[in-house]
Amino acid sequence: AGTFLTQLDDSVTCTAPVADDVDPGDFPVGNYSFDTNVLFIDSSNDRVGIGTVSPYTKFSVDTGSNENLHIRSGTDFGGSGTAIDNLNDAQSAIIPLRIRANPILLDGNVGIGTVSNTYPLHIYGSSPTIAIEGSTSGNAWRMETSPTNNVFYFTEANVGSSFVIESGAGSNRIYIQSGGNIGISTSTPQNRLNVIGDGNFTSNLNVGDDLTVDTDTLFVDSGNNRVGIGTTTPNSGLHYQGDILYLTPNAGADSNDNITIKNYATSNGAPNIILKTADISGAYGISVGTLSLIGGSKTTHYGGIGGGGGKISLQGGRGRDSANNPSSYAPILLQSNGGNVGIGTTSPDRLFEIFGSASVFRFRDSGATASSTTAFIEFGGTDGGNWNRTGYIGDGSSGNTDLYFQAEEGNLRLGDSSGISVLTLQGGNVGIGTTSPDSRLQIDGNFTSETDSTDSIGTSAIKWLNGFFVNLFVSGDLNVTGNITSANVFVPQYAFTHTNETIPLTTSSVWANVTFGQEVTDILFGITHVHTGIMNHTFTFSEDGIYEIHYDFDVEDTSPSASDIDVAGRVIYENGTEIPGSVFETDIIKQDIETELSHDFLMSVLDGDKIVFQFVADDVDVQISTHGTFGVAPESATVVIKKIANL
Repeated sequence: AGTFLTQLDDSVTCTAPVADDVDPGDFPVGNYSFDTNVLFIDSSNDRVGIGTVSPYTKFSVDTGSNENLHIRSGTDFGGSGTAIDNLNDAQSAIIPLRIRANPILLDGNVGIGTVSNTYPLHIYGSSPTIAIEGSTSGNAWRMETSPTNNVFYFTEANVGSSFVIESGAGSNRIYIQSGGNIGISTSTPQNRLNVIGDGNFTSNLNVGDDLTVDTDTLFVDSGNNRVGIGTTTPNSGLHYQGDILYLTPNAGADSNDNITIKNYATSNGAPNIILKTADISGAYGISVGTLSLIGGSKTTHYGGIGGGGGKISLQGGRGRDSANNPSSYAPILLQSNGGNVGIGTTSPDRLFEIFGSASVFRFRDSGATASSTTAFIEFGGTDGGNWNRTGYIGDGSSGNTDLYFQAEEGNLRLGDSSGISVLTLQGGNVGIGTTSPDSRLQIDGNFTSETDSTDSIGTSAIKWLNGFFVNLFVSGDLNVTGNITSANVFVPQYAFTHTNETIPLTTSSVWANVTFGQEVTDILFGITHVHTGIMNHTFTFSEDGIYEIHYDFDVEDTSPSASDIDVAGRVIYENGTEIPGSVFETDIIKQDIETELSHDFLMSVLDGDKIVFQFVADDVDVQISTHGTFGVAPESATVVIKKIANL
């Protein structure tokens, strides 16, 4: 179709060729240019340029302004993407492939070692590694994974370099020294982790070794399981070293919430909470060192918890001397802040309450018991802003061991469940049951002994001067050494009894006992008589004395003919002994005639004596009988016994 290549000097220009114009023969030697710079072959330098007539590499593409370089694979590549190989001439080794640009823009994911690149940069291999190396320092770092376990490494290739993460300002945000120490905001970490600034942990912070915060602000001794605050050598589980320890409620310093220090060993009973002194090996208690309990400078105020041997004492003062010892003392104040103070209880109902199974409240004086003790409790009020004592209880005098209970401005009253004034002390007088005693002892109510016949009023050495009684009942002896001028001192003993039965004489001239079955019980005192049964003929005395006896009985002769019969009566002791002066006698000279015999006499009686009344006749037909016509109960025999004097 004609010649389409024209060689001009060393250049060949091809203009508008068609398919039939292509000659498979050899091209002449020289440069070739297609459409100026669309394709340019530099024969002298063996280079090819697209978009440029000055290729500076074997293959140079110049897209021009705002144009893209688009390399696309077709279906022949299997749709897996575009492959760029960097092999040598023999196709046996890969030589470096360089991409020079600033910046490099990749629109899509980049896969290294994989065509299934699912991430912006996806590196795949048995031990994939990213290396970062300085061109001048030679320091190199690697990011890689382990082929044997699920571990990611950020490794220093050249041992001895530090690893730094910085912010835009250039300060050391994270600094990892070659020795392993890590610093946050510091390039000179002195420990495995050294943080300059605040830290915030939303979960647990686990430290396997010692932990130090600001040298000695907080120190955790992992080897001994101890925590030190203000010290790096803690001697206990929690060791605080400093002048002041503040405990603030959770609700804030201005709240009234409680602060509780508790030994929370719930399964081991109730273990103690022990405070030790600065002398760690010393006795329990705070005594060698000092714990300040009041505000102000420690050189101007002094107060402490002291003691030893498991004891705790409170001590107050107003200052210290040059040797830092207390120079003066002041009261210790327990202020309840409007509430109550409880010992052994968390809910006291009064200003001060002690609770326990065997609570003991002790006041102990430091002086000698016999001569120097003055420990007591004072009671009083406030008048015009000044203390005014109204009474006290305790050892009010150092010269003895007496215990005083004194009301100094009023009466002293002791009460029980019946009232508040069972015992009243007023003006030197004692009242029991009365609040206004008029004598040294005045009792409103009965006055009895604890047991019967064991206690006394007064003694033989110390006697009462006068005694005034409305009634005086004495069941035992009444011993009077002086004159008795009142009849009321006499203790009467009496009995009256009778019978209306017929009592026969069993044997002639043999004494027969007279039984008394009708007793007037209201007229019987101190003398015992059983008016029923076979023993109703005896009378028993309970008091010694002189007794008047009146014995009266009626007899009748029931024989067929009249005769002169002797009849007599008497009183004997139970043992059969006749009582002198008790026998009386008469004669019966008429048949069926009632004859009365009566006799009075005196006898001496001792406590426990028993007497029996008898009658006798020389004819068995004589009997005691009643032929009374008048009256409700005509007597056949009567007895009256009266005590008239003491022995």
